[in-house]
Amino acid sequence: MSQKARHDLMFLCQLALGLVFLYPAYIKLGHTWIVFAQNIEAYKLVPEWAVIVLAMWLPWIELVLGLLLVAGVAKRAVRPSAMFLLLAFFLMMLNAYLHGQQIDCGCGFSPDEKIGPGTLIRDGSFVALAIFLSVSAYWPAQRRLE
Repeated sequence: MSQKARHDLMFLCQLALGLVFLYPAYIKLGHTWIVFAQNIEAYKLVPEWAVIVLAMWLPWIELVLGLLLVAGVAKRAVRPSAMFLLLAFFLMMLNAYLHGQQIDCGCGFSPDEKIGPGTLIRDGSFVALAIFLSVSAYWPAQRRLE
C-alpha cells in the first residue's frame, strides 16, 4: 500500500471514529441529562454523585473528542483518549451482559437499545478501530505523513 493510500485510509478511519463520538453526543445533548443518568445508574458501578457528574459531562467529552477526531488535530493525544473511553464503555457493557443485566446500553445510537451480542460486536469493532488508530499515531512513517 502506498503512503498516500495509507494516509487516506487513516483519514477515513479517523473520520469514522469521530462520527462514532459525534452522533451519540448529539443525541444525548438533545435530551435532558436525567435520561442518560438513568442509563448510567442501571450499570450499578458508580455512586449516585458520580452518575450525575458523568451524565452531565460525558456527552460534552464525547462531543469534543468527536470534533477533534474529525478535525484531525492532536492525533497522538486524541486517538488514545478516544480508545480508552471506548474501551471503558465496552468493558462496562461486557460486564453487564455477562452478569445477565437486561439494561439499555446508553450508547446513544438508538433508544432503548439493550445490551446484547449485536451491541457488543458493534462497540467491540469501534474499540478495535480506536486501537488501530492509536497505534498508528505512533508509527514513524505515519507521523511523517500527518
